[in-house]
Amino acid sequence: MNVYERFTDRARGVVILADLACRELGQQEVGTEHLLIGVTEEIGTAHHVLRAMGVTPERVRSIVASLYGTAETAPEGKLDYAPEAHAALETALREAIGLRHERVGTEHLLLGLLRNTSSRGVTVLSNLRVDPDSVRERVFDLIVSPGFVSPELATHDTGPHAIASTGSGPAPTGRTINGIDVRALADEVARLRNEVYELRAALTRLERR
Repeated sequence: MNVYERFTDRARGVVILADLACRELGQQEVGTEHLLIGVTEEIGTAHHVLRAMGVTPERVRSIVASLYGTAETAPEGKLDYAPEAHAALETALREAIGLRHERVGTEHLLLGLLRNTSSRGVTVLSNLRVDPDSVRERVFDLIVSPGFVSPELATHDTGPHAIASTGSGPAPTGRTINGIDVRALADEVARLRNEVYELRAALTRLERR
């Protein structure tokens, strides 16, 4: 099986968006910084984890442009992937296999990005004052929790309530399943989870006094 055949539609969307971001910035090679842009733009599990930590597509793009420059002319033809980007995709697959997950989702792509602590993607997060280890911890806390089922797997459902993959960008607002606004629900879960982490951190500080 081709590696990409194991990707969820959302994970494939990340790869497409990374390529697009690289072209829009006028850069010649797709790196982990572009994969990070893709992860923040494609509405998937990783997007909600990062959003809860204040990491938005706009902020990531701004840092990428500041650190690595831009060009007015977009590259033509097929873009090459930087070695660290290739490694991140391969690591994402290993993360999924290690967790006994059948498909590679955006959460695994994010874990793959975080594995190389000297990568450009991690450098961008550090410039946003976001601790990569904290991001990794939050991803694991989410995906190993009892009963967790990645919402990205719903993109392979063909039933009447299936969530269609964007394949090239954020899901439209107002998407509903049985009358429930999925986007709004996911955002609320992300917000509440962030509050829990903040409360835990506050309790830890109090205990150390």
